[in-house]
Amino acid sequence: MLTGTLNGIRYDERGCYQRYFVNTFQEVDVTTAFDIFKNNKEFNNLTISGMVGLGVIKYRSVLRSLLTDRLISAVGYADQKHDSRELDASNMAADLVGILGGYISYGLHRNFELVMEHSYRISNSSKLDAIVGKGSFTDAYSFTSFGINYKLN
Repeated sequence: MLTGTLNGIRYDERGCYQRYFVNTFQEVDVTTAFDIFKNNKEFNNLTISGMVGLGVIKYRSVLRSLLTDRLISAVGYADQKHDSRELDASNMAADLVGILGGYISYGLHRNFELVMEHSYRISNSSKLDAIVGKGSFTDAYSFTSFGINYKLN
């Protein structure tokens, strides 16, 4: 499960910064990995793998004016027209997400390895930034993580 916040500043037609969005989300996905490079004689502890997957993202997103903080639009809220900081958050939006990425792992010990993962995620709608009916056909975001894995034997 992946949870987090997406945010950004949007350009208007003249190229000025005038809007910003904030998105909170929860994503559940299934991925499969395939080895691209694994443990040859020169790099005994290094593995490079690719991954593909499919997931479901549930989210809430608001778009506000950068100058006045006025609500422009909201997705994933029960009352999407209400101009208040206290939007009703009982109605999260949900979309599918396609995942393409890879990771590199380096074995430190028989049970420990360092891992770096990066994935690019494409949703099936353009509502992640709370802009409905304008802009790109789909929205996308990327995810990068660093960690230490412990393998149980």
